[in-house]
This record gives sequence, structure tokens and C-alpha cells, in this order.
Amino acid sequence: MPGLTLVVLLVNECALAALASFRARRRHAWRALALGTALVATLAAHGAWRGLSLKGAEASAPRVHALLVQANFARYGELARELGEFETVALVLETHFALSAEALARTPADLVVWPETVYPTTFGSPKSADGAAFDRAIAAFAAQSGVPLVFGSHDADAGGEYNAAIFLEASGAGRVSFDAYRKAAPFPLTERVPDWLDSPWLREALPWLGAWRAGEGARVIDLSLSDGRTLRAGPLICYDALDPSLARTLARDGADLFVTLSNDSWFSHAGGPRLHLLVAAFRSIETGRAQLRATNTGFSALISPRGAIEQRLAVNERGVLAVEAPLLGGYATPYSRIGDALPRAAGVLAIAACAWAARRKR
Repeated sequence: MPGLTLVVLLVNECALAALASFRARRRHAWRALALGTALVATLAAHGAWRGLSLKGAEASAPRVHALLVQANFARYGELARELGEFETVALVLETHFALSAEALARTPADLVVWPETVYPTTFGSPKSADGAAFDRAIAAFAAQSGVPLVFGSHDADAGGEYNAAIFLEASGAGRVSFDAYRKAAPFPLTERVPDWLDSPWLREALPWLGAWRAGEGARVIDLSLSDGRTLRAGPLICYDALDPSLARTLARDGADLFVTLSNDSWFSHAGGPRLHLLVAAFRSIETGRAQLRATNTGFSALISPRGAIEQRLAVNERGVLAVEAPLLGGYATPYSRIGDALPRAAGVLAIAACAWAARRKR
């Protein structure tokens, strides 16, 4: 995105210079127009070359078949006040079990993905007997289906609780094993309050402030598939997908694809979820990795390594999206190689240009 921003800026400068030359009746307007045209043509040529390169890589890449479940549950708090907390969690889980089982009966899959915080308590360290029963039900589903399950939950340690993605897989003889990724970028002032700002008076004034901790950062998780392959998954949770550096780290660490969980139900209309989807697509554009995106109310989608929205479920639609994603664990892009060198260099050059202009003015 910094590269696109730079090209837009330079093309606008060329258009401005051409207009100024035209108004002054100078003969050099064509030079600025030619430079602007060359910049756009260069970008288009690079995009075409990248597209052909990725299509060739995708054609020969192995595939993973996944089911993205969108049950269309929103406003858990209101539902819990209406039905009760136990009944709400039971209803949400039973709906996801039923949708997943029906889809697996129709379409064999390597992986089932549920949205962010679909299980709104800690998995693996239950806080009550009811929580332990729900844990066993989720584990039994994964064991019986024989298909790894990724779902949003909570994780905890002595430091506090975390928004987490649980990677659950059957390990034989009815047993399961799991790993947890902790969200690296909790949403500011809703999921997390910085320590320097947190205070009793602030929480009294804004009772909806969250208390989740930030995770350790990007981490690739190895998931054993039923056919014996190992999937190197790069997890991103909601706001994580807005951070290019997280996706770059996952790609450099060998992620085959991104598994993105999100809860976009707090948007009041489809414009917000659509914007979140398109911003998440940039992580695939930058790294050349496909993306499995599961949300509770939409848009759940398959994003290609070129950033195209290949398949999606609409906002407020209930269903299961059966997708086939290419695995490009060894593919490297310019952004994967150079990272944020461009914006840093642009910052240094901008400071130097301002200093030069100020000196010239004096």
C-alpha cells in the first residue's frame, strides 16, 4: 500500500506540473504527461507480470479443501440476556455443529473454520462444569469428524485473558490435541486499553472497555491434516488483518496460507464488513498467500493469492462456503523481501526535501 500511495502521489504531481506548463504556454507539458503515463504503464506491467507468475504458481500448487462456517449470530450479549448464557452458548455451538456436519456429509474437507469468539470462554481451561462440558462437546466433534477444526475462543494465563484462535485436531483413539494463537492486535479501547491509560475512573465512565491482553505476535501453526499432510497456517484475528507486518512475518516464516477469523457483527451496515474484507485482501496481495476468512455475519470468503475475492457469503447470510485454496508456502513477493523499507526511505527523503526547500527559501 505505501508503494501504491507513492505512485498515486507522483502521478498527481506530474498532472499538476503538466497543467502549470500548459497554462504558462510552455512547451514542456508533454514531459510531465509522459512521465506520469510511464509510471502507470510500469505499474500495470508489473501487475500483469505478477499475475501471470502467481497463476503459474497456483496451477502447480497443492490444494487444501476447507469449509468456512457462517452461522449469522450477532449481539451475543442481547441473546444471552434473552435466553441465558448457558442456553446461548449451547445454541451457537449446536448450530455450528449441525452446519459443519451437513457440509462434511456433502463435501469432504481437510479443514473446518469457524469465526472469531464463536466460543466465548476459555477452551482447555474451563471456568465451570458447564464450560468443561462444552469443551468436551467441541473435542468430540473434532474427534468424530476426523477433520481439524479452527475456531475463535479465549485463552488465559497468569497475565490475563486473550482473544484466541484454537487449532484443534484429532490425535487418534478418540483423543484430540490443540494449539492456540493469541491475537496480536486487540482493537484499541474496545478489546484492550493501554496500561498507561487504564484507570478505575476511565472504566467507570466507559464500562464497555475490554481487558484482553495482546498476544506475542505472528506465529505459524502446523496443523496435521487427515491425509497425512502438514498445513502451515498463518492465523490472523480481526484487527490483525490490518497490520501488513504481521502477514509479512507469517509469509517469511513459511505460512502456506492465512486463516483469518473475524467478528464484524458490530457494523451497522454492509459497508463496514466490505471495507474490512477488502483491506484484508491486501495482505494476500502483498505476500502472495491465499486467505480463508470466516466471520459470524459476513463476509466469509476465499481470497486468492492475487487478492481476488474468489467466493464469499453475503452479510447476514447463514451457510457454509466450500472452498479450495492453493498453498504457496515458498512464494516470495517484493514486500516479503523488503518489508517497510519504502515508507521509511520516503520519510527520510521527505525530511531532506523539506530541509532543502527551507534552506533554498532562506
